[in-house]
Parts: sequence; structure tokens; C-alpha cells
Amino acid sequence: LSLKQDDGTGTTTLNGAVNTSGAAGVNVVNETLAVNAGITATAGGTVMLNADTATLALAAAGDITADGAVSLTGAAGISTAGGVSAGGLQMSSGGAINQTGDKTIKVSGLAEFTSEGAGPNGKITLGNANKFGSLKLTSAKGDRLTINEADSTLFDAVAIDSGAFTVSSGGDITQVANTSITVEKTADFT
Repeated sequence: LSLKQDDGTGTTTLNGAVNTSGAAGVNVVNETLAVNAGITATAGGTVMLNADTATLALAAAGDITADGAVSLTGAAGISTAGGVSAGGLQMSSGGAINQTGDKTIKVSGLAEFTSEGAGPNGKITLGNANKFGSLKLTSAKGDRLTINEADSTLFDAVAIDSGAFTVSSGGDITQVANTSITVEKTADFT
């Protein structure tokens, strides 16, 4: 069982729960995507949501759980109030990537966040208590990456590439083994 939507026009809104049980999982492409209910992909299933013209938005009830990898693309930006639990994660945007609310992102493998936006539109903001097997943040044209982490766990390698970099933490900031941080402008660890 899988769900596939080829590229269309307008907005695709998922208001009801989507549950799949095959490797193909969920593959939805449209100009704008809104996920207002949970997506679950079992039996090795993957989730690919591609807003190829405008934005991708996950509401607080739009949690994604996948046995396989999750790929989220928003041409003009990604906002997620919903949580993500997956084997791997790739978030790619031509605009800002913004995690809001109190849901977490838990990825046992690589979590990769890439923004191609310029200035504030290239900002990557991650919330609290996320857990990553390894983490790669790239703000290709943007000026800043912000991680507001009160209780995050990084299990392995971390690669961060940005013009400027800010980490705010309610606790200790610890550099883990195999960490590389490349900053062209300023770095602020508070």
C-alpha cells in the first residue's frame, strides 16, 4: 500500500491520516503542500513531500513516522510544527527552514538541512530536544543558522557550513567527536 501524487498545480492538503505499508510509502509533489494529519510509512516505507513551487507546512498534528528515509522539500520555505521520526531525513528549501512548537525530530541516521535562501530567507531554525544520528546543516547563501536546543543529542558526526552560526542552549554546549564547523562570518555559542 502506498500513496503517490505526480506534480500538479495548486495546493495538496492532507487532512486525514495517511498510513502505508510498502517500500514506496508516500510520494507527493505539488506546488504547495499542507500536512494537517499524521503520516506513517511502515515496512521500510519512505516519505517524500515536495512543494516544488511554494511552501511545505506540517501542522502540529502532521507528525511523520517512517521506517525509511524522509525527504521534505519546499521551494519557498518549510515550516514544521509536527514531529518527524525516521531512519534518515533530508530537508531542502529555497527559503527558510523553521521548526516551531514542541514536537521533536528524531533521526537514527543522517539528518541534513539545506537552505538556498539569501539573508533571513536562508535561516535554518531548529527547536528543542531533537535527536540525530548525525547532523549536517548547510546555509548555502544565507547568513545564519540558529539552533535553540535545551536537550538535544547528537550521536555521531556533525558538519555545519554557514556564513554565521548561533547556538543557544539551556545547558552545556558540547562538541562531539567528528565535528566540523566552518563559519565564514561570526560564530556565537551561548
